[in-house]
Amino acid sequence: MRHGRMSEEGDEHKKNPSNIALIDGECFLCHNLTAFAVKHDKKRKLHFATLQSPAGRRLLGGEPIGAEGPRSFLLVQNGVIYNRSGAVLRAAAAVGGWFSFLYLFIIIPAPLRNWAYDWVARNRYRWFGKSTSCLMPGEDVKSRFLKDGLH
Repeated sequence: MRHGRMSEEGDEHKKNPSNIALIDGECFLCHNLTAFAVKHDKKRKLHFATLQSPAGRRLLGGEPIGAEGPRSFLLVQNGVIYNRSGAVLRAAAAVGGWFSFLYLFIIIPAPLRNWAYDWVARNRYRWFGKSTSCLMPGEDVKSRFLKDGLH
């Protein structure tokens, strides 16, 4: 990455707004989980952008998408980029409520958590489907996307 490398535990990255979830805009699983998060994130802590959008590319320092394997979900939190299971667990904590308890799984060693994450990420299109274009969310979800987060 131009501004630093991505890490499970997070490395310093160019300062960005807190709690921005970068999702695969063509993935039905990602689309449905985003809608679920918006519904349960009562304090509106999470914001979104697709990995394929100008906002997603900007937050990743212009790096091409897909060069590092299955990256269906990233979380930019206080200027640090988290990936894989670390991103999912931190996003669950940001949603709040009982979902915050999912963050306790962070005590499981990252290689084991990431094995499960990677297995789902590799199979998500087969199990849940893939759109040939970026999915357009409803207004409630759309309002949580960065201005140029959809393409």
